[in-house]
Amino acid sequence: MEAMFCSEERYASLTVYFSTIEEKQSVCDLLKKLLEGSGLEPDVTIVPVSEEKKGELVIEFHDDYDRKAQPLVDTLASTLNFTFI
Repeated sequence: MEAMFCSEERYASLTVYFSTIEEKQSVCDLLKKLLEGSGLEPDVTIVPVSEEKKGELVIEFHDDYDRKAQPLVDTLASTLNFTFI
């Protein structure tokens, strides 16, 4: 899967581009597991792009002063083999 990461002072955003329902589900399942007990509460938006089940999953972290989102993003990327664009 392809992904794009953006980080500024207190904000981080990870956009994951999926091609199948299975890819979307694998991201959602792992994200849910990683968020349990982390204290992080990102905004998650899923945007369908086409009728072929393609779309984007956007995870936004606001007021991330201590950059606690970075390890979560790193784990998602390495576990699901993201290619960053």
